[in-house]
Amino acid sequence: MHRILVVDDVPIIVEGLAELLQDEETLDLEIYKAYSGIEAIEVLKMNRIDIVLSDIKMPHLEGIALFEIIKVQWPNCKVIFLTSFNDFNYVQSALSLGAFDYILKTEEQSKIIHVVSKAIEAIEEQFASEYLIEKAQQYMQLAIPSLQKQFLLSLLEGKEKSRERIEPYFEDMRISLKSRFPVYLLVARIDSWRAVSIRPDQESLLYAVQNIVEECLGERVLLTAVIYERSKIVWFIQPRLVQDGPIDDEEWERVFYLIKGMLETVQDVCSNLLKLPISFVFGNAACDWTAISERFDQLITLLAKKIGMQSEVLLIEGSGKEMIDKVETSDKVAGFSLQRKVNLLGYHLENGEEQAFSAILEELLAIIMDEDVHDFLKMEVYHSISSLMMSYMNRYELTSKVMKHVAPDKLLGTETIISWTDLSDYFQELAQYIFRCKENELDENVHMIVSKVREYIQTNMDKSISLTELAEQVHLNPSYLSRLYKSITGYGITEYTASLRNEKAKKLLKETNMKIQDISNAVGYQSGVAFIRFFKKHNDITPQEYRNGN
Repeated sequence: MHRILVVDDVPIIVEGLAELLQDEETLDLEIYKAYSGIEAIEVLKMNRIDIVLSDIKMPHLEGIALFEIIKVQWPNCKVIFLTSFNDFNYVQSALSLGAFDYILKTEEQSKIIHVVSKAIEAIEEQFASEYLIEKAQQYMQLAIPSLQKQFLLSLLEGKEKSRERIEPYFEDMRISLKSRFPVYLLVARIDSWRAVSIRPDQESLLYAVQNIVEECLGERVLLTAVIYERSKIVWFIQPRLVQDGPIDDEEWERVFYLIKGMLETVQDVCSNLLKLPISFVFGNAACDWTAISERFDQLITLLAKKIGMQSEVLLIEGSGKEMIDKVETSDKVAGFSLQRKVNLLGYHLENGEEQAFSAILEELLAIIMDEDVHDFLKMEVYHSISSLMMSYMNRYELTSKVMKHVAPDKLLGTETIISWTDLSDYFQELAQYIFRCKENELDENVHMIVSKVREYIQTNMDKSISLTELAEQVHLNPSYLSRLYKSITGYGITEYTASLRNEKAKKLLKETNMKIQDISNAVGYQSGVAFIRFFKKHNDITPQEYRNGN
């Protein structure tokens, strides 16, 4: 939507042009009106205007003087002048200063629509120019490392699980790895920062570790790294041959042993050159991109056990089976995996993703239902979910609404819990009502916005009301308000305003003896001629004919 300001000291011209532009369906315009150059300046101060359609000769402030002010306030604004044959010298001066075009006051309406359409096209071309595209590409280039990091972290945290959603990111973010092939995961942990306590120095060392791994493995593999929780680095690794298409199992195996064999060397280099003790854990098999978070959980859980030495641990997932079995059977769910799932649960709740939320909730509730999981872990799950849901309801003021449907007793303590199955059913029911109440609240807020807009229009029907003015009443962007209103009601704000003005005019014509000009003013038209044209358009007869019963 573009914004156009119509300026003329003759109200009938302003009203007529505004109505012409409003009725033209090919133009998506928000229309502002001003009845002098001074009034136009006030509109321009408060609103970004894309096009100004102005008389070139007006009292107090002529068009060219207004044009010079416009170019300072809104340099990209396209100014079109309305002029007569006698004003041609003024037109020449305006065009030489950079005015977009001019229209003779004797021109047909189609000419006005054509010139305004040209102005809109010029604006759109200007913002789609090669210069802007080039600048956008430059900024994108600078942002790519950050975007890559956020995407890879979202994979580790389980926020992206759909192949259809994952695949487009690889090309858009210029990730060198291939989404159609599986990937090895390698996790490093800085065991001790020793004397390095300043964050920038720590980050420099983390990047130095990445460079060492790149030097050791880069010739044979494709790899991308991301820093996780300040003290861990996660590498995503594929054989370099994936660039040329499918590769056989032997190549995957060769890469596995290459990485496995080089980790000790990397540890030694980091220890000797960087004075940095590092532990590694390496997945024994490549996994699909959709299963990254599960594999990551397994690796950091294994790393957290600190098997053997407390520093510079080197673990290969699946090696030393009796040791791994001991790790895996000590707890069916590690606290690290649990915390990630709880964080993910909160992420889906905040984003209103009910289906994804329910899937994670079921995974957590399965822990509660598992007889082999000890009660301490079950209580951690219980308190984590309770805290998450209470926090959400408090922040969005949903507590009283939700608790009308679900009693709070089990949320506040375990005294009334009959069984873990009983608790699982309770949390599922609570989650459903939280989403329903949030949806209802959103609906209520939207309908409240619609009501406020209508109330303001009804109260100020005797004035010229702009979309920006309405948007300020409900603290929304004007274009967004326009789309929102139409999506809820099925018709636009302009249509509603016109309908309301028409009904009020008909009522005043039938029930009062007010003069036509007074009725015109009462419904927001300063020009009686413009009001008559508006009324006839909506009713096929003039106001006087309607009053007479024709």
